[in-house]
Amino acid sequence: MPDYDFHQLSPLDFEQLARDLFAAEEGLALESFKAGKDQGMDFRYARGPDKVIGQCKHYLRTGLDGLLQSVKVEAPKVARLDPSRYVFATSVPLSPDDKDRIRDLIGAQYLASGDIWGPAELNERLGRHEGVEKAHYKLWLASTAVLERVLHNDVATQSEFAVRRVH
Repeated sequence: MPDYDFHQLSPLDFEQLARDLFAAEEGLALESFKAGKDQGMDFRYARGPDKVIGQCKHYLRTGLDGLLQSVKVEAPKVARLDPSRYVFATSVPLSPDDKDRIRDLIGAQYLASGDIWGPAELNERLGRHEGVEKAHYKLWLASTAVLERVLHNDVATQSEFAVRRVH
């Protein structure tokens, strides 16, 4: 499983990564929006009665306190949007209690603790969706394991081919 801390990503890069992971995980085609004021949504899925809203907060440098202040500002926006499901991704490491605090601020009717993705959940999903990891090159530029794979791709490819040929 990858172990990124996401520090090398801009807020927009982080939003795009979370969107792509959610789309891959759920098998949905999501709408994205321009950077800037987003009315409380960074991506969404709106078809029929389903209205899934995704919000991302890249608050690695301000930590949990800054994140919670931002969540308090987001809560009224979520209530106005009234989604059937709300998904929240952050680069701030979270404990179970932290997730519960975020859920309680947004409202349990919109946000389930399992729909709050911190770095642990993002890394776990990156491990399941290698295509998303490959597509976000800024992410893996800081990974020595990935860079070594790129640098030694010829050897790895030949080795994989030899194994397949033996089988």
